[in-house]
Amino acid sequence: MARFYRDYLKDDVRRELDLLVHRWEPSRKYNNDPHLIPSQVQLRSLLLNETPAQLAAVAKPDQFSGPPSGIIASCISVLRTSHATRYERLIPAGEPSPFVAGLEREVAGPNPHLLQAIRTNGEGTPTNANAILWPEVTWPNSWKTPTGHRWTFGHVTPVRDGAPLGMKSVPINWNTEMFTFVLP
Repeated sequence: MARFYRDYLKDDVRRELDLLVHRWEPSRKYNNDPHLIPSQVQLRSLLLNETPAQLAAVAKPDQFSGPPSGIIASCISVLRTSHATRYERLIPAGEPSPFVAGLEREVAGPNPHLLQAIRTNGEGTPTNANAILWPEVTWPNSWKTPTGHRWTFGHVTPVRDGAPLGMKSVPINWNTEMFTFVLP
């Protein structure tokens, strides 16, 4: 992900990080807490690939603070930019493989652990189990709240009011399906 930002969004990311310098408290330049927010040094190293000299203008290594893992992460951020990046092909160059069914030909059916869990009906609710709901992104069925309900990230609601009038599930391949909803 960081390489994508460096290769395609570098100017936008630089602008955003420059804004953070004025918005964050000054200690955020060198204080790296892996449980909270990375330091400016670490962000600029990973997202902009700035040189050690440019990173030293933000904060010098003797200023690095935070828990030991944060200090180590800041040091690695400087070390990773101290030499030229080298990429090595993991897959040798050659003719493209033919477009044929992939892993799905080797498995009996969908692997639900590879899917994002989405609830689209009132299943498990005391009101109406057949009711169609807007998609609700959830943790897998095996993870329950203390009250026995599924953990949820909330509903995706494309309209202000109303429930979907209908829904259709379209399987795309062995581990992907698409849901289409009829808007009210």
